[in-house]
Amino acid sequence: QMNQGTIPTRRDLGAKKVAGLLPAFESQKSFDKAQSILSDSWKEKIKDMSKEEVVGRFLCLAFPEIFSDSSIERENEIQRHSEREQSSERQKHRGGPAYRGQGGGGGGRGRDDRKGPRGRPKWKDKKSFKNKGA
Repeated sequence: QMNQGTIPTRRDLGAKKVAGLLPAFESQKSFDKAQSILSDSWKEKIKDMSKEEVVGRFLCLAFPEIFSDSSIERENEIQRHSEREQSSERQKHRGGPAYRGQGGGGGGRGRDDRKGPRGRPKWKDKKSFKNKGA
């Protein structure tokens, strides 16, 4: 038996990635090299920022797929697609159009489209075939 799951939100994914990044962040040894190349313009830009803002900006650089506005649109698109799939599944179980093939997908060839019943040709010889085709 299947249980209904939930799709993680962008916030859930972001929190998980940020939590996973913390040990690597703490173990950085050569950050002093990066600190030494900061120009005065960098120092001027960050002097009035909180520590959280600086870290937040770098996280946005590291994970743009989670924190950008286009990610919000993508998440909404995924949610809409999931809802459509669930609706389609419900119709299948009720015998709705998605199940019966009436959703605009067309149908396959019928039994008599190319050959007669049970795969036998409709015409037994070429002469009668030519007369039928004219």
